[in-house]
Amino acid sequence: MALPIKEIKTYHFYPSLRARACRVWISKFNGQPRSFNCVFVDNQGGAIQGLAKARDLPTFAATIIEGNHYEIKGFYTYENRAVNIVVAANNAIIDLKSNTKIAAIEPIQPYVPRYYFKFIDYANIITNSKGSRILTDVIGRLKALQPLEQVMVRGKMLENKREFMLENICGEELHITLWGDSAQDFDELALRNLPSPVIIAFAGFRVTEFKGKPNLNSTDASLWYFNPDIPECSTYKHFCPKCNKKLSWGENIYTCVDHDAITSLPVPWFRLECIVTDGEDVTNFLLFGKTAENFFGSSAYHYVYDKKFIDPSVIPPAMAAKLNKSMIFQLRFGAFGFTTNNRCEIIITNIFDDTTNKNIHPLETPLIEAKSSTTSKTSTPLSSTKQVLIGPCTPQNTITQLKIASSSLKTPSRNISLNKETSLNYEARRALDFEATTQQLS
Repeated sequence: MALPIKEIKTYHFYPSLRARACRVWISKFNGQPRSFNCVFVDNQGGAIQGLAKARDLPTFAATIIEGNHYEIKGFYTYENRAVNIVVAANNAIIDLKSNTKIAAIEPIQPYVPRYYFKFIDYANIITNSKGSRILTDVIGRLKALQPLEQVMVRGKMLENKREFMLENICGEELHITLWGDSAQDFDELALRNLPSPVIIAFAGFRVTEFKGKPNLNSTDASLWYFNPDIPECSTYKHFCPKCNKKLSWGENIYTCVDHDAITSLPVPWFRLECIVTDGEDVTNFLLFGKTAENFFGSSAYHYVYDKKFIDPSVIPPAMAAKLNKSMIFQLRFGAFGFTTNNRCEIIITNIFDDTTNKNIHPLETPLIEAKSSTTSKTSTPLSSTKQVLIGPCTPQNTITQLKIASSSLKTPSRNISLNKETSLNYEARRALDFEATTQQLS
């Protein structure tokens, strides 16, 4: 029986391993190669990095080709203590030495994926990856590209720099920066012959923050792939937003005020009316967009299309887990209405855990019902919510307890017929982890 990669430990000798080389790169320092690196993947979902030092680099660079299958015989493993970690699931590294035997073999069955990525949502990049040794992978549509330029770094030396702007299926943007050899090695001419849209997977990048927004910087392990043959890529081609307007619903058809009836499935977006209490009174706050994504640790797209939460009476467990907890809310006023039927909405701009006040309890009186719904940056139905009049309130940091009314994550009607251009691959987007997989009735 073949050795599963998941069972490989640090500081052990192993006689044999059969796997596919899904990623290959050469680390450089001041333009000079210093190590050969690769990622081996098996058909059981395991992945492990292999590394050969400079003296053995030419041998393994000529032997191991990205995408091919190999049998590695007689290898030793050690702990990965590098500043940049590519494979987070396995802390062991295969020590590729001159006495390690590498032999090409026929494709392994069952099938081993050609690529190895661990994509992360744009909304969670800073909270999950900033300051981490584990490098980040992202995917998106190429929206803008800045040509190669040289900039002064730390006032001492000129450095090559190239910048990209990616856009995800929700229309959110992310800046990617290549530095040094990575910026120089990028083949800009290869983009000219690619059909639009161009989807790029950037792998092995370090997350930094600039003016509150994430920026991904290249490392010596950074790679990029144009239109890779992966489910996420096809999803982007179907769901890159063309419009950020809400949709209206009628006659079993979603329509846009600018584009009439839509021809592609909408991208859901959070919009929830939250009932909150400080133990003495009750009011409503509005939570939507990226603030909601950061709070729940996932996107509305993932809840609707990946986890199939399309029943308005069911609240996803990850959302239900946020109920009845003391929190600190940062607030602002929305736009004032000009009719007697409208009110000024109080919008949540940030949420913090409250570790000091543990004495807030829900009121015994019945709470006024409000509905939670998703809206879309491209096209989602307008959900009808009950307008609850509230008294004057000063936006400030307020300690309250959160309640979310019955969830109604809106999705396209099942009566919509889909053609090849609008069909949805439900397995396409990367699934995020949830603490519970069961559904909880509201």
